[in-house]
Amino acid sequence: MLDDKYKKAFLEEAFEFVESANQLILYLEKDPTNESTINELFRIMHSLKSEAGLLGFSTIMEISHILEDLFDNFRKKKLPISNETINIILKAIDFINDSLNSISATSEEITETDIIDKLKQAYLSIQGGGKIEKKSSISEQEKKEKEESFLLDDLEISFGKPIDFANIKQQFILSDFETHLIESEKATYLLVEVKVIDNCIMKYPRMYLVYNNLRSSVEVIKTIPDIEEDQDDSHYDTISFIIKVTGDYKNEDFYNLFKVDEIKSVRISEIKQIEHSREDEETEVSISNSKVNSDESLNILKKSSNSTLRIDIEKLDALGRSAGEIITNRAKFEQILEYLRGGESINFIIQKMEEAQGELFRISDELQTIIMQLRMIPVSIVFNKFPRVVRDIAAKLNKDVDFIILGADTEIDKKVIEEIQDPITHLIRNAIDHGIESKNERIAKGKPPRGKITLGAYQEGSNIIIEVSDDGAGLNYDKIASKVKKLYSDVNVDALSQNELIDYLFKPGFSTKDEITTLSGRGVGLDVVKDHITRLRGRIEVTTEKNIGTSIKLILPLTLTILEVLMVKSCDSFYAIPIFNIEQTDRIPFSSIEQLDNYDILQYRNEVYSVMYLSELVGKGKKIKLEEDLVYIVIVRYNRRKVCILIDDLVGEQDIVVQSLDDVFKRIKGISGVAILGDGSIALILDIPEIVNDFVKKNTAILNKIEENSNLARIHDEIVANYKNPEVLTDNKKTFTEKNLNSNENDRIGNKENVNSENTEDNKDKQDGSAEITELSILDLS
Repeated sequence: MLDDKYKKAFLEEAFEFVESANQLILYLEKDPTNESTINELFRIMHSLKSEAGLLGFSTIMEISHILEDLFDNFRKKKLPISNETINIILKAIDFINDSLNSISATSEEITETDIIDKLKQAYLSIQGGGKIEKKSSISEQEKKEKEESFLLDDLEISFGKPIDFANIKQQFILSDFETHLIESEKATYLLVEVKVIDNCIMKYPRMYLVYNNLRSSVEVIKTIPDIEEDQDDSHYDTISFIIKVTGDYKNEDFYNLFKVDEIKSVRISEIKQIEHSREDEETEVSISNSKVNSDESLNILKKSSNSTLRIDIEKLDALGRSAGEIITNRAKFEQILEYLRGGESINFIIQKMEEAQGELFRISDELQTIIMQLRMIPVSIVFNKFPRVVRDIAAKLNKDVDFIILGADTEIDKKVIEEIQDPITHLIRNAIDHGIESKNERIAKGKPPRGKITLGAYQEGSNIIIEVSDDGAGLNYDKIASKVKKLYSDVNVDALSQNELIDYLFKPGFSTKDEITTLSGRGVGLDVVKDHITRLRGRIEVTTEKNIGTSIKLILPLTLTILEVLMVKSCDSFYAIPIFNIEQTDRIPFSSIEQLDNYDILQYRNEVYSVMYLSELVGKGKKIKLEEDLVYIVIVRYNRRKVCILIDDLVGEQDIVVQSLDDVFKRIKGISGVAILGDGSIALILDIPEIVNDFVKKNTAILNKIEENSNLARIHDEIVANYKNPEVLTDNKKTFTEKNLNSNENDRIGNKENVNSENTEDNKDKQDGSAEITELSILDLS
């Protein structure tokens, strides 16, 4: 079978050809007579045709060949390319891309005739009704078969005189089995010599393709050189095959086995055998059944071409230098061990140890940086695909849109790159469909008739920001609110803020479109964006202004390999909470935890939080502390939901290397990975989005009640703040007391003595008053 490494190399290059072709065709659409663009497209199609032919992908080769002819005609005749022809060419490029994806997944290309017919028709229209002539025909071959040699397309086929098997044994080293096989079996054996053209590149894979073609139809006894063992490209100017054939081999089907790009000639000679006896025929040995047929030889490609990564040689050089420094550093530690054995003073050894340790820290930091850089690739790899997306969607919606790309050279982790294409596609589709107005609407608003969509990327600290913005109508809050009211009848829409309304746009099935089209209306889009970004440990920010436009930012980590976390402890085990999920950490009295309908809550800095115990989350039960004990809290956020987690101990911030979970553990909720700490301990990385989502689902009632009472908590804090102010303490306390007394006139009259008693105590110590008022809780105020 053809080695996967050649197939991967082909896919990687072919996908780049397709991407470049898409961009160039869009340039050509704006400037239909640009010679340099047409020349570059011609070169790309020629290269793609050659590479596809090399690996036997005949449909891609044929489409590329017709496209090559098309561009050749345009450049020779200097004709402008019509929009209709460009549309056909783009469909052909799309087909090639789909076929490459099929090869990546199944090792089989898609066979198609419709697009080929359309391309041929486009070619004929340029030729003025002429025909695409084939360079050879069967009748011509049949005439030339009688000759000693003939041409089949560009392939020279010749026939040599029969060769005695004795000469074959002298010329080639055959095993006893191979010798016995040829001598004992009554069959036709051929010696076939194949040559490549001068200055051929990738000679070995081209010869291997011939070998693979032969194996699918005949029995290959031996190859010289041994193609399975010797992969040195310089050894394959010529290769000889000893093969066994059945029936007539002088036919087109047999000759076509050698039609591989850059194969120059084939010389075929029969091998004359010794006469066989009947007994020899009965001992016939056949190894044909052990040969794998051509379909089986094409194993499924388990990893597509995007599993590879092109690396700048300078980065590899830096990696090599750091590896060399590690070896030097190791020698220093070995020397320190010798010092220890030799009885050197402890102070001297400590000094040397500190020097070596400091150097090791420096080298390891450099290595970490280099390895992270190795995974970084420019976002242009994804961004360059979107001009075509914008063109097609805008054409379907009959809108004129200018598309601008900014920061395409910004580098980001390869795994992030692979995940952001779908989210960006959905955002761009939404921007064109929902954001950009029609030409007439824009003119009526005093805007330019052509809309503008900008796709940008830039680095901000340890994050990469990808921003999709448009100059359209902006979000319609009234329309969103109306849809929320329709879909969620239990939600008090009037109480929702604009940010809370925006959150509903990212819920599954939510769409403000009244009609379902091929592009929108089904509520599938922004929820996909949210899911992808959440998996990447990122978040989304939306800003919008009516008739000015909308901007959506995807805030993503620079790399997924290194994670900045807050390390905490619970029940003597370590847990890591990603920093980007943390809103606040603090240490508070355990008595601050209150009860609301049997739920634990915390009033903290003008907000009310539900309280979770980390010990309970990890299945070790709720650890109740004494009221006077101080406890650590971590307030985490996800999707504007905030929850307070109670922990035993706060270790501190640190960077960790994320280790993936084994498949058996991936179904465990709340854990996204593990990390190995410096002392060998294992820390579980908490999946905050999943923990918060699960908590919200199970505790909707209490969360709604907390939201309703949040304003009461703020009132509570304001009262406490006032009572802690010595200047207003007495007046405030008196006002508060009178307010309570006046609230029930009967109580006031019935308890007049008690009231007078309270009024006479106004001169009590101010701290008592403060203590009294701080005992008020959310329950008192509700």
